[in-house]
Amino acid sequence: MKVTGGLRFTIAIVVAVAALVPASATAHTVRWSTSSTIDAYYEHSYHSGPPDLITDGWANGHISSPKPACIANRTVEVYRNGVYVAQATSQEWYWNPGSWGTTTYQPGDGMISATVKRKNIGPAGHRHLCERYVAGPVDATYTVRG
Repeated sequence: MKVTGGLRFTIAIVVAVAALVPASATAHTVRWSTSSTIDAYYEHSYHSGPPDLITDGWANGHISSPKPACIANRTVEVYRNGVYVAQATSQEWYWNPGSWGTTTYQPGDGMISATVKRKNIGPAGHRHLCERYVAGPVDATYTVRG
């Protein structure tokens, strides 16, 4: 097959255009920062047991990020003295997006921390990562409730 000048020119244009395809068409990684507040306390509730029985432990916080998709539905792992004790998920409430809380950890003295797990919000083949964040540790405060 004989290649004419017009065909050579067309092939050259196709090759040049293919070289200009933006890198965004290929797999890439984008990272979004994440942060969280943390508050932890335990209660002495007279209504649910003897006066010396500590009955309720709480940890809660609020996730923030410059990327709105990185705020809701984030997994938060709660640790007491470095040992995993509970898990929570941040909420999508319109009045307070990013709020999380748990009442399942065993109350008592100790340092409480929370890890917001990394989350990929990108389409298939793309890594748009909401970064992992560790909040704390904070000392759980003691509250008496009657």
